[in-house]
Amino acid sequence: MTEERDLIVHLPEEYAKSGKRYPVLYLLDGKRHLYHSVLATQLLNKAKKIPELIIVAISNKENMRERDLNTESEKFTLFLRSEVMTYVNKNYRTTGSNILFGHSLAGFYTVDLLANHPETFESYIAASPPLQGDDITLYNKIMADSSVYKTEKKTLYLTLASKEEEGDDVASAMSNFVTLLSKEYPEGFDWHYQPLDGQTHITTSYLTLFHGITYVFKN
Repeated sequence: MTEERDLIVHLPEEYAKSGKRYPVLYLLDGKRHLYHSVLATQLLNKAKKIPELIIVAISNKENMRERDLNTESEKFTLFLRSEVMTYVNKNYRTTGSNILFGHSLAGFYTVDLLANHPETFESYIAASPPLQGDDITLYNKIMADSSVYKTEKKTLYLTLASKEEEGDDVASAMSNFVTLLSKEYPEGFDWHYQPLDGQTHITTSYLTLFHGITYVFKN
């Protein structure tokens, strides 16, 4: 991309001494989610629930969030794949196991990327994604690319607050998407939907990251 974009890379405490390679957690809306993601992953690692992670927070370009995550998302995907991930893999000791986290519109982008370019990440964590108008299309794309899931393990973790918090259209779309997946999904596709009743649209991001990253590494 012909734009400057900030990346914040948080390394495990023993990174310089360990010589080990690490999985990478990529955060959309990175500056908003970096702090709680660092705390969550450190706590979960100490509890032996997850390995240590490299965390890459991708900042937004001012007033360009809708463009990057929706109207021109293919350009952002090209930037993510060819520039950000290439840079991280070249400059840091990575395992090749990559996880994407997104909330709200970034959550929609996360599910959309899985449907259209599932090979990009191994795991996808989406908090409160507004799937309305796209739920059936996204499901059909996942089913059409089912051969990918047989050769590479893919994980999707989804959450949503109540219908009262998220709105009727968002809740109905998620319900339909989950119903379709419950009836049939590709072999090798590990997915889980967790309703978060009692939370708000904003607070789902915290619990989704915490429980989602635990789910990704449950085995």
